[in-house]
Amino acid sequence: MEIIVTGPRDKGACPASAVRVDTTSHDRATWGHAFSPFSLGPVNLYGGFTSKNMENGWQYAKVYQDHLDHAGNPSPAYWAWATDGWKMMRAVRYPRGKGARPAYSFWNGEKLGYIEARKRIYFPLYRDAIRATEAFNQLVRLARSRTIVLWDFDGYDHEQQGMSLADVMTNEARPMGHVFVLKAMLLYGPDVTPEYILEHAADRPLSPQHSLF
Repeated sequence: MEIIVTGPRDKGACPASAVRVDTTSHDRATWGHAFSPFSLGPVNLYGGFTSKNMENGWQYAKVYQDHLDHAGNPSPAYWAWATDGWKMMRAVRYPRGKGARPAYSFWNGEKLGYIEARKRIYFPLYRDAIRATEAFNQLVRLARSRTIVLWDFDGYDHEQQGMSLADVMTNEARPMGHVFVLKAMLLYGPDVTPEYILEHAADRPLSPQHSLF
């Protein structure tokens, strides 16, 4: 069993016998779009908040400078903006424009930096949204006997670069696409946590024989 993550910059990373899955919303011809954060939802956030799709749950948890009050906390304008975003059916990847940098992400009363938000918000939101889907069940079955290549715009062949999943998770220089969460789930099980990956970075991955299936 081999799971390979690839993206736009990777060339020749897909063996001829592998099952290639385009996990983005652009894949409308096959089942791959079902893995996109744009397609997953509704999702539970915190404090009774929900989001119509996973992508907006993540994006609208980000607090930008003009949404800070005098004490540096989320302002009423932030809450109006965020709750409107969470209610939208249409996923918005760049709600403040591409390249805009938030002051922090806000989650259940906590202000989280880039990497901490990745671990505390993005990873569990995606994991919990995808693991009960038929698309994930089908992927698990395929992974038991086939090489799987997962493609995403924010994916890259980290193993070719000598990086572990733990390295990917803590890499501030590149985004962590949802395909890395998918790979972690296939290797370690559908309940895997970021903490487990970081604590067992050097361990041999488990075979994908999950009790759920």
